[in-house]
Amino acid sequence: MFDDDRYFDVTVEYAKHAADDIFMRVTVHNRADQPARLHVLPGLWARNTWSWVADGQKPSLTLAGDRVLARHPLLADRQASAWGDEDCEWLFCENQSNFPKLDGVAANGPFKDGINDFLVDGVNDAIRRDGGTRVAAHFVLAFEGGQSRCVYLRFAPSGATRVNAQALFMRRRAEADGFYATLQHAIIDPDARNVQRQALAGLLWSKQLYYFDVNQWLDGDPAQPAPAPGRSHIRNTHWRHLSNFDIVSMPDTWEYPWYASWDLGLQAVAFALIDPGFAKHQLLLLVKDRFMHPNGQLPAYEWRFDDANPPVHAWACWRVYQQDKQLTGTADMDSLSGFSINSC
Repeated sequence: MFDDDRYFDVTVEYAKHAADDIFMRVTVHNRADQPARLHVLPGLWARNTWSWVADGQKPSLTLAGDRVLARHPLLADRQASAWGDEDCEWLFCENQSNFPKLDGVAANGPFKDGINDFLVDGVNDAIRRDGGTRVAAHFVLAFEGGQSRCVYLRFAPSGATRVNAQALFMRRRAEADGFYATLQHAIIDPDARNVQRQALAGLLWSKQLYYFDVNQWLDGDPAQPAPAPGRSHIRNTHWRHLSNFDIVSMPDTWEYPWYASWDLGLQAVAFALIDPGFAKHQLLLLVKDRFMHPNGQLPAYEWRFDDANPPVHAWACWRVYQQDKQLTGTADMDSLSGFSINSC
């Protein structure tokens, strides 16, 4: 499909200036040997939980000069900024499904597909220019053949001072290189080091907030249409106690954005190389009362928590304990006994 080399490569990198101050760099490579143009739209949106209940509190994203002010009823104000060689325009809509298209139900827009409708179909009233709950920084980039260009996005506390983004990315990359140089000092082959680093980076990237309340899912949201009657007969009706709201290592945040207990055990063993604390936390999660069934069964996976999984959890706890002891020289008996007591 790439025979004529007329395509773009897009690389997205993230760097933290502080725990609540995150930069994103989007680098676009024109692989064609002729001029080309591309619309680039790094975005920000408010997670739509306000429509679940009748009195839900709605966040807002509003244009404030050349930036976007993000306000949430429960959080401190934040701001989004975007820049590059070209100026951007901010395109707003609501982070709400298009119910007239989906269900033929009247509702006020502009909906979450509004940015697409504006750019692709030229529907001017599909977006707003001043605010909403979803926004994209719209860059139109012109390329020479083989040229690469970058745009940046920053999400930071309101009033954050200017930071040299290029220097920040260089510093964070150097820190990552130093970390892996220490971790891989015994691996001689450069290709083997590269393979391991990519694998571990994939693990880190697969962390995700997993939020699933089975009771709420079975009963439905108060302000939304009731679920189909068959939902209560599909799966997990005996797991109404399960309520997860945790950072969990996923098999894949796109295709498989849910945990499976035996996958999680194997991932925890790999995580112990780079973050033993997180590895222990993952294994302890599954034996907490918000996860484990009252009869002692570990949850298998979202589609059927009472399914059978290979019994790797105890082995994973022991392997993480051994690896942590080897890395730190200290035997963490508290965590090991925690696994045993909770499992019993």
